Amino acid sequence: MFKSTATSRPAGVLASTRPTILLVDDDPALGRTLSRALESSGYNVVIAETAAEAQAKTKEVAPDLILLDLILPDTDGLMLAMSLNTTSQAPIIICSARHDLVDQALGRRLGAADFVAKPFDLDALEVRIARLLGES
Repeated sequence: MFKSTATSRPAGVLASTRPTILLVDDDPALGRTLSRALESSGYNVVIAETAAEAQAKTKEVAPDLILLDLILPDTDGLMLAMSLNTTSQAPIIICSARHDLVDQALGRRLGAADFVAKPFDLDALEVRIARLLGES
């Protein structure tokens, strides 16, 4: 599912400067809820429900930040994090129900900028996003 809040603009008008977040999570309900919340805070959100979809959308939209769940249907999110770090400069925040310290440490070693355990506080997540995007 590709969700964009972009509108058509007359020729010569610059595209939106709203940062784009790639949300990678296989839970459609969480994806819709988090997408609406982040869009109301001024972000464009693109949703991917699989690792394959995430890789394709990373190339397609060049996100400014990636929110990544570790439990995906087609691969482990840690493997995807490693792959995304080779194809994108976007910082990665891992958002996962896997709370093991090993996952957190390995996620950081594989290039994730931050780790947020589910369930998480939306305001706290938005502060972390803003910090990584240089908005704070």
